[in-house]
Amino acid sequence: MKKTIGAIFSVGGLIALIYTTIEYMNNTGSVSIGGAEVAESTGSIMPIIISGVVILIGVVILMTSKGE
Repeated sequence: MKKTIGAIFSVGGLIALIYTTIEYMNNTGSVSIGGAEVAESTGSIMPIIISGVVILIGVVILMTSKGE
């Protein structure tokens, strides 16, 4: 049972990480001022961090559930 939960967390976190990273990159704009390019992001980085934590939790669950 623990392996299944760990796998769900890991896969779900990976999918969320990919999705939130793409959304974050789509919400980034850039402006060229005098030959220098300035990038500005209107997206939040918090969903990316949360997705990474969910992946980490899933991996820890998988690693600690030996033989179950």
